[in-house]
Amino acid sequence: MLFWYDQEWRDDRLKWNPDDYGGINNIAFPLSMIWTPDVMLEEQLEHNVLLTEVYANVNSSGHVHHSVPTKVVISCLLNIYYFPFDSHNCSVMFASWLHLADDIVVDLTRDKESMINDRSILVEGGEWRLLAIDCFYDLLIRGKFQYSRYRFSFQIRRNSMFYVSSLVVPSALLLFADFISFYVPLIYPERISLKVNILLSYSIFLLIVMNMLPVTANDTPIIGLYLSACLGLLSSSMIETIFAIRMSFVDIGKSQKKGDGWLKRKVGKKFRVVQKSYGDTAESAGFPKKEKFAGLDEDEIRQRKAAKMDNFFFYIYTGTIVLLGTVIVVLWADYKDVKA
Repeated sequence: MLFWYDQEWRDDRLKWNPDDYGGINNIAFPLSMIWTPDVMLEEQLEHNVLLTEVYANVNSSGHVHHSVPTKVVISCLLNIYYFPFDSHNCSVMFASWLHLADDIVVDLTRDKESMINDRSILVEGGEWRLLAIDCFYDLLIRGKFQYSRYRFSFQIRRNSMFYVSSLVVPSALLLFADFISFYVPLIYPERISLKVNILLSYSIFLLIVMNMLPVTANDTPIIGLYLSACLGLLSSSMIETIFAIRMSFVDIGKSQKKGDGWLKRKVGKKFRVVQKSYGDTAESAGFPKKEKFAGLDEDEIRQRKAAKMDNFFFYIYTGTIVLLGTVIVVLWADYKDVKA
C-alpha cells in the first residue's frame, strides 16, 4: 500500500520569537534532529520510506508538520472463495507503542466526514477498488496504562475484469471447441488428434495462469473448482472418443488379434483364433437375432453401437456443461451479499 504519511504535532521546545530572528516563521529541519512521535501501523509487516532524506516543517509556534511518501505491507485476512469477484474488509490501526494517552493523543487533522467522503485521497486503477472507508478513535487499556490509537476500516473489491478475460473466457472457449468437436464423425480418426490438441492446449494454459491464482490453506476458490471441472470434462471427452473409435474400426481389432497370436506362437503357445459373425454368436448363445441389425455386417453393427455410445456421452457432456455453468454463475452471484 502506497500513501502519504502525514503527521502534525506540537513541540513547545521548538518555539521562538520571529522578531528575534529576522522575521523567520518557518524552518525545515531534518527529521533526525528533532523529536518525532512513535506512531506506527500495528498491522504493518514491512515499512519503507521512499525518500532518502526526510525533513519536517516547523513554525515559530512549535507546530511541526511532517509528510513523506511511504510504502507499507499490511496483513489482512482475506476470504478468496469468490475470487476474482471477492470483496474484503480490512483495517489498520495507528497507535503509539511507547507513549501513553496522557502524552500523545492520536487524532485526525481534518474533519472525519469530509475525509470519508473525499475520493480524491485515493488513486484507483490497480487491482483493488475502494468501496467505503470509516475511522474512529479507540483507547487501549492495559492494566493501569491507556494508549491512544485511531483505527481506519476500509472495504475493497477486486477489479475482476482482468481475471475474467485471462482465466474464465479462455477456459470457456477451449471447452466450447471440445464441444464442437463432437460433430466430427467417428469415421475420421483425426477427431482424436483434435481432442488431444485441445487437452494439451488447456494443460499449457493452466501452467501459465497457475501463478495468477491466490494461494491459501483455508478455502479453495470457486475458479479453482471451475478449472478442475473443465480439465475433467476435456479428459473424459478424449477417453470416450478413443473407446468409440476403437469400437468403430473392426480391422484394428482383427490385426491386434493376429498380432497376439503371432506373439503367443513366439513364446511356444499356439492358439486358433476363430471369428464368428454377430448373428452366429447370438444364435449359438440362445438369443434371438435382433431385427434392427438384420442385414448388417459386423462393421456396420459396431459403427452403429459406437455412434449410439458417442451420442449418449454427448448428451451427458452437454448437460454437465450447462450444470457447471449454472452452478458457477449462481455461486459468483452471491458474492455481492457476502462480506469477508
